[in-house]
Formats: sequence, structure tokens, C-alpha cells
Amino acid sequence: MRKRAAAANRARPAVPFAIPGHMIVLIKNLCCIITYPQFTPSRAKSWVQVPPFGTIFLLVVYLCFVLALEFVNNDVAGAQYWTSLGIRAGWLAIAQMPLLILLAGKNNLIGLVTGLSYKRLNVLHRWVSRIVLLMAILHVGYQNTGWNKYGVRSLEWSTDSCAPTGMAAFALLIWLNVSTLAPFRNFWYEFFVIQHVLTFFGFIVAIMYHLPSTALETRTYIWLPIAP
Repeated sequence: MRKRAAAANRARPAVPFAIPGHMIVLIKNLCCIITYPQFTPSRAKSWVQVPPFGTIFLLVVYLCFVLALEFVNNDVAGAQYWTSLGIRAGWLAIAQMPLLILLAGKNNLIGLVTGLSYKRLNVLHRWVSRIVLLMAILHVGYQNTGWNKYGVRSLEWSTDSCAPTGMAAFALLIWLNVSTLAPFRNFWYEFFVIQHVLTFFGFIVAIMYHLPSTALETRTYIWLPIAP
């Protein structure tokens, strides 16, 4: 609308002249007022970066959505209670891999559609990674809780290859998140990028070994995002 008004040589092309246009501008301005404020820490804590309120709101909504997928209609009675919670948390961690990798690229579909810069999208990339880590923590915690409750933990670790490969992937995922904290990331950025890529490669290998052979279709969530 603004481009058409400018092409028509209107004196004030940014100002709408119809009621629907005024409503759109009003809604946009209200959204800006709500979402743009940002808390800026003191210089002594300059490494602490707090996103704008709009980004925080988006991430909270996304976290609530993922937690709802984890716990809603997932109250299985009996011995499978902890296993059901743990397995669903693991699948939710895997299912977020395409979004995680999509947000990591400087040129990606989300940036192309929304016009957001790589720097803004990278904030979402780091926080989605932390939500993936949360799901992995729930996966490990619920699985081990169920094994301990029914006395099969040692049997699982001695007979099932998923346990050691899963812990390898879990350890690499923890380091991927810890190393992205500002003090580590800013200390030597070039080294951070190299080790981040190599660690992620190791994480992908561990995940591929960890995923059960009876659910090969789940590896699609790994192959598709890394294929390009």
C-alpha cells in the first residue's frame, strides 16, 4: 500500500487514508509498543543478553506448546507410565531438529519469508536448542526413573545399545548449549564456530546410532534438515 501511494506521488504515502488502513497501523503500533521493550543489563554484566519482550513472549508460547505436546494425553497407567513420558520427550527433541537447523543458517526460508535478520533468528536458534536440551533431560530422567523403579536399569545398560549412545548424544548436546553462552562464544569466536560445527557433527552421529532400528522413519528428522 505504501509503495503504491509513493508511486502515485502522494504527499504522505506512509499515512493510510481509509479506515482499514488506520486499523492496521493502529494494531501494528500497539504490537510494537508491547513487543519492542528490552531490559538492558549494567555494563558489569554486559555478557548477559536479554531478548526483547516480543521474543520472550514468542519463546514462552513455544515452550508451553512443546510441554503441552509432552504431557497432554500422556498419562499411561501401569509400568509404562515413565517410559511413555520419556519416549515422547525424546521424540519431541528429535522432531525439533529441522527447526533448529533451519534457524542456524544465514540464508534460510524463515528469514526469506519474514525479512528478519540472521542475528535475530540466531537468538531463536539458541533458545530452541535449549528447549531441545530440556526435552533430552526429560527423556533421560524419565527413562532412568522407570528403570530404577522396576529394577531393570543395569539390565538396560548391559543389553541395550540405546543407553550408551544416548548418553553420548546427551553429553554433546549439553556442550553445544554451554559453549553458546556469551562468555565462551565471545572469547574466541572463530574457534567457537569450528568446535560448534564439529561437535554438532558428532552429535548427529551419536543420534543416528541412538535411534532404534525399529523406527527408521524418525531419522527423516535428521536427514532432511542437514541434506542441503
